[in-house]
Amino acid sequence: MFTGIVEGKGKIINLKGEKVSISAPFLKDLKVGDSLSVNGMCLTVEKFEGEIFTFHLSRESLSRSHPSLWKIGSWVNLEKPCTPATLLGGHIVTGHIDCIGRVRDFQKREILKIEFPEEFSKYIVLKGSVSVNGVSLTISGINKNIFEISIIPHTLKNTNLISLKRGDWVHLEFDILSKLLEKLISKEGKVK
Repeated sequence: MFTGIVEGKGKIINLKGEKVSISAPFLKDLKVGDSLSVNGMCLTVEKFEGEIFTFHLSRESLSRSHPSLWKIGSWVNLEKPCTPATLLGGHIVTGHIDCIGRVRDFQKREILKIEFPEEFSKYIVLKGSVSVNGVSLTISGINKNIFEISIIPHTLKNTNLISLKRGDWVHLEFDILSKLLEKLISKEGKVK
């Protein structure tokens, strides 16, 4: 489990088939078998040499992603999993991507508008949480299948969101609590 508070950025330095290697000098205490949120996707460290970490991208992970998000030279947001002592500064993020969204607009590098598949609109609520490339953000506006979020300068400086432009793809994970509630409540409005 993660909180959506990105700890730093890493750079994709190698991509061969389903293996991706990321350079992340600030990560010192990871070991083989540990989880890491990479652009919001929970991946397991398979190998590391110094500051280079290698992960396996499963077919399921790749099916929920977009090839443009896995290019050599791209920067990715990284977050280690939370512990019982971790401050929950963002929201509960599982690292299981629901879908990809597309940037519609990024006004003055402050208001980010993202288009998403309409079937996920039931999970979007004003002032609710959403994870975009692993970053916990608050929804500040909704218009059909486009939501907007206001991004503060600190978040821009410390994540890869600053480089987003119209047409770019992003990983989206919707609030797990709303998905759990949906599962618990039947169509008749009764708890199952």
